[in-house]
Amino acid sequence: MLSRSVPKTPEKVHHEPKFTATDLLRADSGGWHNLPQRAIIVYSKHLYQIISEKLGLLPIDYPYDGFFDQCKDERDRMSLVRLYPGAPLTAATVEEMAALGARKFLILGTAGSISGKAHFNDIVFCTRALRDEGTSYHYLKPSVFAYPSGDLTANLHKKSLESGIKALRGPSWTTDAPYMETVLEIKEYRRRGILTVEMEASALFAVTRSKGLEAAAIFSVSDELNEENWTGMKRPLEGFEKLSTIAELFQDL
Repeated sequence: MLSRSVPKTPEKVHHEPKFTATDLLRADSGGWHNLPQRAIIVYSKHLYQIISEKLGLLPIDYPYDGFFDQCKDERDRMSLVRLYPGAPLTAATVEEMAALGARKFLILGTAGSISGKAHFNDIVFCTRALRDEGTSYHYLKPSVFAYPSGDLTANLHKKSLESGIKALRGPSWTTDAPYMETVLEIKEYRRRGILTVEMEASALFAVTRSKGLEAAAIFSVSDELNEENWTGMKRPLEGFEKLSTIAELFQDL
């Protein structure tokens, strides 16, 4: 009998997939190359440019035809990739980058604040992500939250504080439907202590946990919403500068 939830065949989490990212990349003749162990994922073209210029990263080609920007540093410590937003593409890209050697993944992105504690340009370290998307359920059994790598998150937070970056720590709500965020949800999730809403964190945490990889997610607040108001989305330039500093710190973790 098919489930009414995702995935439709819940038992799949106990079975191996028919083919993997490694199989796909091996089938692509001439498309294989090794990546550094550390990988940063961003979704903003502006943030991608800030980080790549600040760290002096060199452009590289993605293994097969894709609509992505990707670069890495001269010492092969870290790669940076810019994707379109969303959980499915993030999960698939993580699998492909892992097949090429990446082991530690860091999302540096934007998020909306649903809490009065987080404001425009603030930096928020995600401590867990509410699984309100579909992708994570193809990797892990159903649960309310997915979790980042504790050590990686803690080390990045410690180094950020030492560098003068003040940051909040707290849960995030990961959704597939950014234009369907309701007052009902905002009130309930804020009551449960959730600070932000975004589209990728729980999927990142699920795929990396299932594959034995490490992951963290850090956001700059781009907009604020509550029962009465939405501020509108703006580019958090001050927050982007802080995220670029965190990217630099990540190179040596």
